[in-house]
Amino acid sequence: MKNRNILIIGAGIKGLSIAYQILSKNKDAAVTVVDKEPQGVYHMSDSSHNTQCGHSGLYYTPGTLKAILNQHGFELLRDYIINNKLPYNPCGKVVVGYGSEKDNNLLDKYYKNALGNGRPANKVRMLDGDALREKEPLLSKNITSALEVDDPYLFDANSILKSLEKDVTGRGGVIKHNTKVKGISSGDKDRQWTVKTSKGDIKADFIVNAAGAQVDRIAKMAGGAKSWFICPVVGVYKDIKNTTDMPISHMIYQVPSDPEIPFLDPHAIESHGGIHFGPTAMVKFGMREHYSGNFLPHLGDMIKAHFNPGTWFFYMKNLKNMPRETGRHYSNKIFAKACQGMLNESRFKIDPSALKFYKRGIRGQHISLKGVISNDFGLEKHMILGELRGITDINPGSPGFTAALAVGLVIADITASPEKYMNIDFSSKHFLENVKHLLESVRK
Repeated sequence: MKNRNILIIGAGIKGLSIAYQILSKNKDAAVTVVDKEPQGVYHMSDSSHNTQCGHSGLYYTPGTLKAILNQHGFELLRDYIINNKLPYNPCGKVVVGYGSEKDNNLLDKYYKNALGNGRPANKVRMLDGDALREKEPLLSKNITSALEVDDPYLFDANSILKSLEKDVTGRGGVIKHNTKVKGISSGDKDRQWTVKTSKGDIKADFIVNAAGAQVDRIAKMAGGAKSWFICPVVGVYKDIKNTTDMPISHMIYQVPSDPEIPFLDPHAIESHGGIHFGPTAMVKFGMREHYSGNFLPHLGDMIKAHFNPGTWFFYMKNLKNMPRETGRHYSNKIFAKACQGMLNESRFKIDPSALKFYKRGIRGQHISLKGVISNDFGLEKHMILGELRGITDINPGSPGFTAALAVGLVIADITASPEKYMNIDFSSKHFLENVKHLLESVRK
C-alpha cells in the first residue's frame, strides 16, 4: 500500500516535515502539499512566529507522546540543521526561580524531566543564584536557584522551512501555494478523498491534516473534531536595546506562574545587540490569522466560537489567569514588570516606553468541548469504509517545531502501513510503545 497519492494540508513545519519523511522513506509515494498562503510566507502559528528554540523536554512528563516526540525531534532537528549548514546557536538554557517552595519544587521536577527525556546527565545541573550570576551577571539578585541545560539551541525557522521545501520538491513532492481547502468528501467506490480547493479538486488516497491553527476546521470537513476545537492563543514578543556591556549568553526562562497550563511566562533571549522578551499568552477567539498589523478579530469566527459551550467552560476554568495575561498583552508597563524580575534592576532597568513590538505568534491550542486544555500531543483517524485513510495532528502547539521531524516519521509509517494502525487507539500505551520503538530504531 505504499504507492498511494498522499495529500498533506498545511505547508508549515509539520506539513513539510511529514512530506519530507514520507518521501525519504518511500521514494515511490506521490506526495502533494497544499497551503492557502503564497510561497515564502512562513507565518503559520508554530512555524516562524515563535521563540525558535530546540526544546529540551523540561516541561513534559516522561513517557507521554509529547515527551517522546520532542526527545527524538530535538535530535533530528539539530542533525538536520547541522547537516544542511543552517544557522544554529547552541546557547543553552536556564530556568530561574525566586526562592518559593513552588519554584524549588518545579525546578526539581524539571531537572528530573530533563533526565527522563533523554538529556545527558552531564548537560543538566542545578545552580544557586550566585553561581548563575557568575555566568549571567545581568540577572537579578532575587534569583535564588536555577536549572541549567547545556544543549538547547536557537535556530532560524525560515531557513529550515525553505530547506525543507527544497528537499520535498527535490524528492518529487509537489507544493501548491495559494490553494485553500474548501471541502472534503469521500467516495464509497474508489475509497478516495475528493478535496475541493480554490484551485480545483484534488483526489487523494490518504490525507494528512497539518493545518496548524486551522486544523479543527479541516478535520470537521473530513468528519472529525467532534469532541475538541482549536483555541487561538496570541503571543506577542517585544524588543529592547541592551545598553549594557553584559550580553545574555543563555536563553533565560522563568518558572511558570501556572504550571498546569502549557503557556510559559515571558523569557529573555539576546539577539543582535537587543533582548527579545516574550511571549504573552492571550486567548483571542477570532484571531487565527493576524500576525501583524491590526488586532481586529474576524467577527464571524468570534461569534461562532462563543456559541461553542467549550469556550465558556474554558473561560470558567481559567479565570485566574486571564487578567494577568490581558494586562501583559496590552500594557507595556505590566509586560515590563513581568520581565524585569529576571534582570538586575540596578544594571538594566526596562523602560516600558522603549519596548518595541517584534513579532506576534498564534498558537493553535487543543481544547475539549468541556473546556479542558490538552497538555499532550495527539492524532485523530479519518476512515473510509472501515479503512484508515487520513490523520489529523490535533494539537499543533509547542513544542511543534522541535518535534516536527519525529512526528513526520510516525505519520510516514502510518501512511506506509495504515492496516498496522487501524485498530490501535492513538491514546493507548500500545501506540506509545510503537512510536518509541519506531523512533529509536531510526535513531540507531
